[in-house]
Amino acid sequence: FKDVSLDTLLDMVGSPPFQRLGLDTRVNGPATAVWSNGDTRTLVVGAAFSLNPSGRAIQGEVAASGAVDAIYTQRDGAVDLHKLEVQMPASDLQVRGHLGAYPLTSSSALAVDFHSSNLWEYDTVLRDLGLNRNGKTGTAALPVTLGGQGDFHGTWAGSLVDPHIAGTLNAAQLAIELPVAYSGNSAQSSETRLVQFDSVEVTGAYAAERIAIGHSVLHRGKTEIALSGALDASRGSKPAFDSGSVLHAHLKAGMVDPNDLELFTGSKLAVTGTLNAQLDLDGPVRALGGSGWAELDDGSVYGEPITRLRAQGNVAGEMIRLASITAGTPAGSFSASGSYEMKSHHFHVDAKGAGIDVARIESVRRQGIDLTGKLGFSVLGSGTFDDPRLEAHATRSEEHTSELQS
Repeated sequence: FKDVSLDTLLDMVGSPPFQRLGLDTRVNGPATAVWSNGDTRTLVVGAAFSLNPSGRAIQGEVAASGAVDAIYTQRDGAVDLHKLEVQMPASDLQVRGHLGAYPLTSSSALAVDFHSSNLWEYDTVLRDLGLNRNGKTGTAALPVTLGGQGDFHGTWAGSLVDPHIAGTLNAAQLAIELPVAYSGNSAQSSETRLVQFDSVEVTGAYAAERIAIGHSVLHRGKTEIALSGALDASRGSKPAFDSGSVLHAHLKAGMVDPNDLELFTGSKLAVTGTLNAQLDLDGPVRALGGSGWAELDDGSVYGEPITRLRAQGNVAGEMIRLASITAGTPAGSFSASGSYEMKSHHFHVDAKGAGIDVARIESVRRQGIDLTGKLGFSVLGSGTFDDPRLEAHATRSEEHTSELQS
C-alpha cells in the first residue's frame, strides 16, 4: 500500500458504522495474504503499516500518524493486534490484543491506553457510532467537557457494538453535566449545569447493563468527594440509563463550600463554613432512598456563628428527614429535628435549647439590645427559606418569660 487514505481502506474492508473515523491519514506498507486450495476460510492476512497525515486540511478530519502491526484470520473474523498506535495533535491511542472484527458482535479482548486534551478530535467517530443525547450528537452529546489532560488505562472486552470497558481514568479540569434542582412547585426541570472539577480519578467498569465505580475521588478547590457504587440500567427492549435505573452508591464529601449546594437546593443558602458529609443511596433514580450525616464547622447560619452543626437522617424520594440535629454556638448549644422537601423547598423544624448565654447571641448584639441571662427556648417552624413561619417560646433565667409568635 502506498499513500492509501484510511477512508478508502475502510470502504474496502470495513462495515458501517466503522467506515469514517474522522482521521486524515495515509496507509503505507506491506500486507500479505495467504490461503490454501482456494478456500477463503483459510485466509490469513498480515499487515505492517505506517500511518501518516496527508499534509492538507480536510474538513471533518484530524491529522493522524502512527503504526499498525496486525494479523487477520478469516476463520474467526478476528484481528490479532500486535500494535496499534495513533497520534493526533492533542491525543494518543495505543491498543493491543484480540479484536472481534467480523461480525461486529464478535468478542474482543483489548488493552487500551488513551490520552487526550481535546475530545473534539473524536467528534466524527462518535457521530458515526450514533451518539445522540438531548438533540446533540457526537462530542457535544457527551455529559462531560475536558479542559485539561485525560488519561485512561484499561481493557475493552465484549464486542465493538456492546463494549465492556474497565480501567482507571484520570482527568484534569473536567466539567460534569449535572441536573439543576427543582424550582418552586414546577415539574422536574430538564435543565442541566456543568460543574467544574480540578481533578477526577475513577476506577470502574462500563457495560450497557451496568456502570460500576470501585473507587473515585473528585477535587474542586479544597473540596474532596469520594464515590463508589453501581448504576444498573432499567430493563426494556434494551438496557437504558434513565430515571428507572437503580443506583447503589456510597458518597463521602469533605471541605465542601456551602455555596456549591445551590445546585441541589435551587436557591442560595445563608450558610458559611466548611461542610463534611457521608451518604448512602439505594433505589431507582426517580425515587432514591438513603441515609447519612452532614456536619458544618466554623461557620454561620443566617449570620449566627456556629462552631459545629451536625445533622443525621435519611432521604426518601424528594424528602430529606433529619432525625437528629445538634448545634454548638458561642452562646450555647441546642438540638432539633426536621425535614426538607427538595421539590417545593418546604421545611419543617422542631428545635429546643437551654442554658444559652443571651449576651452572646449575635442577632441580639447586632440590634444593640442589652440583655443578659440564660435562655431556654423551643421553636416549631415550617414554610420555605424565603417565607418561614415560626412559633417560638423562650424563658430567661431572671424568671422573665416572653412568648413570640410569627
